[in-house]
Amino acid sequence: MIWPKEVQNLIETFSRFPNIGPKTAERFVLWLLKKDKNDLEKFAQMIKNLTNVKFCQICGNISQEQICPICKDTSRTRDILCLVSSPIELATIEKTSKYRGLYFILGGLISPGNIKAKDLKIQNLWKRLEKEKIKEVIFAFSPTVEGETTMLYLEDKIKKTFPNIKLTKLARGLSLGMDLEYADEITLSEAIKNRGEI
Repeated sequence: MIWPKEVQNLIETFSRFPNIGPKTAERFVLWLLKKDKNDLEKFAQMIKNLTNVKFCQICGNISQEQICPICKDTSRTRDILCLVSSPIELATIEKTSKYRGLYFILGGLISPGNIKAKDLKIQNLWKRLEKEKIKEVIFAFSPTVEGETTMLYLEDKIKKTFPNIKLTKLARGLSLGMDLEYADEITLSEAIKNRGEI
């Protein structure tokens, strides 16, 4: 180890971030070390403030309160539920301003050897489908193997348990294998507007 323990520990912490390897983590820490004490304290406070962030009890979105503004918004269409894997996908869809229904965040996608159906928030989804008068569920997953696997799994379960709910998926303006969060707003708007029944 060539770095002091404090530096090495932070490098290892940054290395655990998605898509950040040891070299990039090292660059982050070295950049931070160039900052003055004030900037470092502000940065540390911002990270500490993340402990005040909550997850919506209804949809799982990031929020400052127990129920997020989207779930509280009575002007939204309350009988359409858009399933996404993470808050970042919800934010991507919201930026289009083309969807005015509600959301549910699964907390991931089924991935062989990694994430199983039992690791997702499927029980919470079931409770919501039982309690609310949902007429349509939109599968808004990235068009990847994991996204398709998750959609097929849930499609089968929902059709058996809730046969009156219409199931749709985003139209294929999205390239196969593309992460939804990287879709441009126009393509995503068209995919929402032209969604097809499953």
